[in-house]
Order: sequence, then C-alpha cells, then structure tokens
Amino acid sequence: MKLRTFPMFTLLCLATFVSPIHAAKVLMLGNDPDPTFGDDALVYDHLAVDLGHDVTYLAGGDATTADGEEADLIVISSTLGSGTVRGKFTGVNVPILNWEEAIMDGDTAGGNLAMGAGAENGTANTGTDVRIINPNHPLAAGLSGVVQIATDPIPRPHITGSVAPGVTAVATLPGATDVVLGDSGVGVHLGTTQTGTNPFVGYMDEMAIWERSLTFQVDANNKLTGGEVFDVYNTGVSTHANGLAGYWSFNDVDDADFAADSSGNAYDALITGGAAKNPTEVAPGVGGAGSLEVDGTQMVDAVDAVRVGGELTYSFWFNADSGTYGPEFDTSDPRVDFFYGNGNGGPVRPHLSANRNGRPVGIYLTDGATDIAQPIEATTTAFTSDEWHHVLITWDGAIGSVFVDGELNNQEDFSASTLFAITAVDAGGILTDGTSAPARIVNFPIQDVGFASLTDDGLTLFDAAIAWLLDTTPTLEGDFDGDGVLSEADINLLNIAVAQGGALTFDVSGDGVVDINDINTWVVDLKKTWVGDANLDGEFNSGDFVAIFTTGKFELDVDASWGEGDWNGDLRFNSGDFVAAFQGGGYELGLRPAVAAVPEPSTWLLSVLGLSALAARRRR
Repeated sequence: MKLRTFPMFTLLCLATFVSPIHAAKVLMLGNDPDPTFGDDALVYDHLAVDLGHDVTYLAGGDATTADGEEADLIVISSTLGSGTVRGKFTGVNVPILNWEEAIMDGDTAGGNLAMGAGAENGTANTGTDVRIINPNHPLAAGLSGVVQIATDPIPRPHITGSVAPGVTAVATLPGATDVVLGDSGVGVHLGTTQTGTNPFVGYMDEMAIWERSLTFQVDANNKLTGGEVFDVYNTGVSTHANGLAGYWSFNDVDDADFAADSSGNAYDALITGGAAKNPTEVAPGVGGAGSLEVDGTQMVDAVDAVRVGGELTYSFWFNADSGTYGPEFDTSDPRVDFFYGNGNGGPVRPHLSANRNGRPVGIYLTDGATDIAQPIEATTTAFTSDEWHHVLITWDGAIGSVFVDGELNNQEDFSASTLFAITAVDAGGILTDGTSAPARIVNFPIQDVGFASLTDDGLTLFDAAIAWLLDTTPTLEGDFDGDGVLSEADINLLNIAVAQGGALTFDVSGDGVVDINDINTWVVDLKKTWVGDANLDGEFNSGDFVAIFTTGKFELDVDASWGEGDWNGDLRFNSGDFVAAFQGGGYELGLRPAVAAVPEPSTWLLSVLGLSALAARRRR
C-alpha cells in the first residue's frame, strides 16, 4: 500500500494533537472490502501509520453494529453508499468522524446523524478554504479566519440552513462576501493602481492596514467616544500597533525615495514620479513630521507588502487639491485608488477606492479574484477640498463599519454563511429530532478524493478532529478550569493554590513547588502580559488601578481576587501586590513585546503607595 509523506511542519502538528502511545481501535468504513476507492488508502495509512492507531477497514455493507461497538472510533468515508451504514451506528456509544453528507441531516429514526436541517455533498461548490467561526473550540486547532485546507478545489460536504440545538459549527464555507487576499508575491500601491492609473491629487497621510478589526464605541449621534478607532483618529496609528500589516506615516521627510513602513514589517514603499514628502501640510493632530504630496503622476509602491485574508482595517487621511477637483472631491470626479494591490503574482483585495463607478469611498469584498456587487462604503458623497479628512473602514468578518471624520458613517451587515463545513456534537447534545447524541460526532469537509489535497492546515484540522473524538486533545497550559482560554478564573485558582498549597498541577514554572514563580510564569510566559494587569487586557495602566481601588478591599483582611488586586498570591490586596507589580515592570508600556526590555525604574509605585495610604487613612 502506497504511503503518503508529509512535510515536517505537519508532523510537528501531529505530535501536538495525537500521541502514538494512545493507540485506538478505529473502524473505517468505505466502499470496498479494502481501502482501494478514492483516497481511502491515504486516510487508512494516515490513521494507521502516521498516527499509530489499530485500524480495521470494512465495506459499509459488510459492517455490523457489533463491529462499531468494539471500536474506539468509527470513521465513515463518503466512498460508501449511505444506505450501507444508515441506522447501524446512530445508537452506538462510540464517537464518529464522518464525511458522507447523506447521513449528516435527517433524523435518527431514519438512521441518520440528525445534525442539521439539510446537507450537500459539495460537488456544486468546490473550493479550497473554510472559515473558522469558533476559533476557541479544540476542533479549530488554534486556527482562525479563512483557512486554506486544500491545495486544489475539492468538494466540501456540509450542513445547510441550520445546525441542531446541540451541534456546534466550527467552520463554514467562505461565501462571496469573504475578504480573501493573496499571501505572497504581491504589493500594495498607495494613491494609484500598480500601473499608475486612478491617481489621487493632493496630500495623503497616516496610511495604515491592520490584519484585524478595530474596536470602537459611539454615542447616540454616532460620534466616536472610545475604543481603538477613537484612539487612531485622535492620537494616531501608533497607539494600536498590534496587528499592523503596513503603516506609512511619511514622517521621514528627508528621504525622497522611500516611505518607511513603521509597522515593523519593513514594507518600505518606493516613491517615483510626482510625489514628495511635505513637512508642513500634515493631518491635524496626528500627522507628525510630514505627509505625502502627490500630483497625479506618482507611483508609491510597497512592492513586498502582503496582507492575508480575514479581518482587516484600512485607515488614512487625505486632503484633495481644489485645483484638480474644484471645491469638493466627490463621486462625480474620476476614480481614485487610495490602497490598491495587484500584480507580482496574484490579486490583493479589497481595493480602497473613491468615486468608483460613481460610488462613495469604500471597499468591495471579494471572492479572491473578482469583486462582488455589494461594497462597504461611506454614505458621504462629497468632501471639501483643501481640508483634511479621515476615513477608516474595519471589517470583523461579519460587519463592515465605515468612519468618516470621527463619526460612524455607515455599516454593512452581511448575512452569516449557512453552509457549515465542520460541525460537531458532544455526547448528550440535542439533535434535530430532539434525541441526544450517544457520543461525539464530527462532520468533516472532504469527499472521496479530498484527503490527498489537504494542506498542512487542513491536515491539522483533520487530526484535531481525531484527537477531540478520542478525547486526547491536550489541555492549554495554565487553563486550570478547562474552558480553553486563559482567563481570570485560571489565575484566581493559581493564587489560591499558592496561598493554600496546591497540587503540582499548578507548577507551571516547573521548579517542583507552587509559589509566586508560578504566578509570574502564568502572567508573563503564558498569558503574555504584566503583573498588575488587573483586567487582563494585555496592558498594565491606570485603568487597572481604577479597577482594583473601586473594590474597596485595600489593606482589609478579606479575600481578594486577581481583578481585585491580589497580584502576589496571598489572597489579599495590600502593598505587597504593588511591590510584585513594580518588580515586574510594565506600567504604561503597552502590550508586552515578544522580547521584553528591562524596564527603567519609575516613580509610579511611590505615587500609588501614597494614594493607597491616603485611601486607607480615610477609611479609618
């Protein structure tokens, strides 16, 4: 039997999810007595050779319910006819991995898995991607957003319409409304297309792209009142550098040939033609030392810049030239591309354009090659010339929000996909007919010949399904409550263990004892934040002091949690917690970098201790 080979990255992923020590008895069911149809041979080899399980392969028509009851896992391939297995295993207390769409829906009385309203085999909707919509589930294997699971378009069996009450949808099929951008060999062009067409004339400043959405709060009049968008508008891009794919501030006014990328990704843009840095005309309040002045003949090309599909945010300032556009830059003027990606190997979309086909500034979502009809765009159709204006568009995977000059200008809510590619039910989960699942079941989006095309990520998702079904998914280190995330509940359990003497389960530092070193390891190495970050938002700042002093527990002999000021594991909020935070540094340093610098001593501790003493004195 021909063995499939896998790259080292995939083998590392296998080591992460499955240990050969936990060999399971697997019953694999397909079309023939031996795994000779479709990709069943490759699946068989992967289960038996790569993962080390004891695999028995049978034709669906030859298998019995008793065969399933003797197994630890049942794998149902789409190579078989659904009628050969229908009704045999729906009541068996053994987990099932399935990619035969004809048994995904229906009801258990009819011998089906009853996990959704309908199902399709995917032959009419081939593709290479899925979109992870539940990234915290173990079946997501740490992946998120749009994930390429296959090298070539394959049928992806899926549930349609809705899932049963107890079924979890982990991934959907990406629809035409997904943002899909090339991930190699492409560039981003600022103020024109890659050939210099659709040029803008005037000034551009603070141009930035994030590979994530930004948070925001607005009042009843849609004016920004808080969140990351508020900060970017009022204080600049650098206030939220996390997730930046590219950031061109044009502050390097002495360099006439390049616009430096301040994101840290080194996507410096080459400037040619009629473009020059201007040190005096800058975006108000945030523009720094310069802007880019363009006359319509410019080329500003960040040739190596890439942005992978998924969530995104575009932000920029512009000032339109009245000599070119008249008193207003509006939808009657020629199209302008402020951000444009193309060439050098593939499409980079969405473009951020203005006046495209007579429409306002906005972006068009895409299927990866062509733009679809519905844009995410502003309602504003005209901007006063010779004045600075700010536009920010952020997309969170479902809702596109457009901000113009500090106000929420428009939102587009795209219907979530109802094509569910990876679905799962736990034992006891309610199915469509009201019955309960006897064991875990996972539906996976490959068909007869899909396994051979799986990418590293696709195989990682497949192995995560095996691990979850066999309940061998490793726990997240430091996740003491087992909910799949590192939260305040976990650090509170650790603090109790430190204070009262806990099991070595809490010894995350690995030194054989449970003490404050474990708190520091959990906070710094696992959670990637600072001692003193009371709300665990990744930063240690004045907001954390507000939170802990609001509780009124300072220097009182009452239990305190992490969020109430216990940062050293004695279950009390007192001056010792400030000492622990001082030793860790990090106050007002923002998000913790990958390699932390040694913080300089500061006076904040003395100030806080003074305030805390005053607070204690007033209580008395």
